[in-house]
Amino acid sequence: MHLPDTTGTPPRRRRRVAAAVAALLVATLAPTLPAQAADTISVSGRVTDQADQPIAGLVVSVVPDGGGLMRSATTASDGRFTVTQVTPGRSELSVDDDWAADDLWRHQTWNGTSGVEGWTTFETGTSDVTGVTFRLRPTSGFVGHAVDENGDPLRNIAWDVYEQHPDTGAWLGRQYGPLLTDEGGRMWFPADPGTTWRLCFSDSWYQPADEGGGTWMPTRRHLDGCWSRTQDSGATLAQASDITFTDVGQRRDLVVEMPDAGKALTLGYPAVVGATDTGSTLTAVPGTWGPGTVSLSYQWYTWSETGGQQLIPGATGTTFTTTSAHAGKQVGVQVTGTRSGYAPATRLSTLGAVGRTAPTTASPLTITGTPAPGKTLTASHGALSPAGSSAWFQWFVNGVPAGWGTTLAVTTAHRTATIEVRGAFSTSGAGERVARATVRVPGLAFTPATPTVAGTAVVGQTLTAKVGTWTPTPTTFTYQWYRGSTAISGATGKTYTLKAADRGTRVKVKVTGSRAGYETASRTSAATATVKGVLVPATPTVSGTAKVGRTLTAKVGTWKPSGITFTYRWYRNGTAISGATGKTYVVKKADRGARLHVRVTGSLSGYVSQSRSSATTAKVV
Repeated sequence: MHLPDTTGTPPRRRRRVAAAVAALLVATLAPTLPAQAADTISVSGRVTDQADQPIAGLVVSVVPDGGGLMRSATTASDGRFTVTQVTPGRSELSVDDDWAADDLWRHQTWNGTSGVEGWTTFETGTSDVTGVTFRLRPTSGFVGHAVDENGDPLRNIAWDVYEQHPDTGAWLGRQYGPLLTDEGGRMWFPADPGTTWRLCFSDSWYQPADEGGGTWMPTRRHLDGCWSRTQDSGATLAQASDITFTDVGQRRDLVVEMPDAGKALTLGYPAVVGATDTGSTLTAVPGTWGPGTVSLSYQWYTWSETGGQQLIPGATGTTFTTTSAHAGKQVGVQVTGTRSGYAPATRLSTLGAVGRTAPTTASPLTITGTPAPGKTLTASHGALSPAGSSAWFQWFVNGVPAGWGTTLAVTTAHRTATIEVRGAFSTSGAGERVARATVRVPGLAFTPATPTVAGTAVVGQTLTAKVGTWTPTPTTFTYQWYRGSTAISGATGKTYTLKAADRGTRVKVKVTGSRAGYETASRTSAATATVKGVLVPATPTVSGTAKVGRTLTAKVGTWKPSGITFTYRWYRNGTAISGATGKTYVVKKADRGARLHVRVTGSLSGYVSQSRSSATTAKVV
């Protein structure tokens, strides 16, 4: 059976929807009985506007006051209707727009003699009811459009309308929802003459698990903002413009621009753990945020029907202790996540009113059972006091909602997951206590291999990690290179080019393998040989005259670093001269007609030796 979707439905219509849904459920669950003319009657009449012009396409429904089958009909082009198979007795007879309409007409019910803008019932009697006349007034209200900087509509944008409290001046929003824009980025809210409102949009809706209505995990977020006559975008509630209604049927069409604000975070589901008793210490549980590392900040607040949300100065830690000053007010926390390149996001969680005595449990909330596939986990807490107190449990898997109830069946998909249960304990007319417990489901084990490092341990050379053979093969390998026992910042690739800072140390790599359902495993390679540096050489020169009997001298030039030891080898026409290994060389008769040069080799502990050759001399004479 398909029921009307009440997401984003205004409060007046929401009550009508609830009544119709209840009637539909009764009709669905009740046994089908043969219709008997003597047991039912018909209700007929006409629907017009205030000028007596017919209104077509409206739903007229009859619901027995004590529960039973709802019967309905749709008005024809002349505004007439006939509802058949109506069970006689006290009933609610009402006229309304169709479920998907714009709420153009004010709702009316029949009091037995006329249609009234309120909630009433009438006695049908046992004969057919005729002559019902509804004369409707047009509905006042406003249509809001959420659009991006290009004017394109934004769907599933959370919206709220605020009305100023006459005594406190606080702007109070609706206490139901979620209120979301439709596929066209549009919302509708009915407003009576003599009322003033403010309209705000927030790109905050997030639903990673299908809890009804599908999932919603956008990749981009847009800047929150309220409708303002003077500000194009980003107006806060305090900066918003008033929307005032003075006449019946007055309608406003409002556009709020919401520019792109960055990539979307994955959001946690925060909770306030603790009790409503005065003096209780409350703890903010942020939930699981991502991707990667998200910076979280906290702000505690109070909420009341007259003052709305009021931030508590200085209350920005993960815990907060209530006092008598908070009595009668709900206390909550808003958790804000930030990360560079991402739009900031805020999520709220609120506990019941402070000062009410919360129920107690005989033992702390725990998860019992074996955390393994095929097993069942149970939320356990011992006896609940006082008698008659109730408990509700919600389960989360890696921070994502996974169902309600006292138990959770563990599947293979839960391997390596953290499972959390949150319990809310309450007593009618009294306080509330929220608790949580977690357990981790172990994963399967790899048979890992010890990695090796290929390459030469010399500054400037590239080393490569060889992962070896793992069973089964991980879907992802990650790497971290180490200089001694210290991780090298930024060295997280499969290869690593040795740097000057590595000289004199030994380098190794840690390889980590991961795969869904398996415990992450890491193995570290053996260290390389001590990394050697590379000398910075210079090209030597030869001073002196290339003439028999004269002395030639090798000039090494400027090598780096300092402290280098040099050796020499002299050459005649490219052939090493036996015994000529000094810095100087006396030219021999055997050298006449040849060209000479010297080769200089520099050596320093911890460095790879380098050799350079001079240019050749002129021919020896």
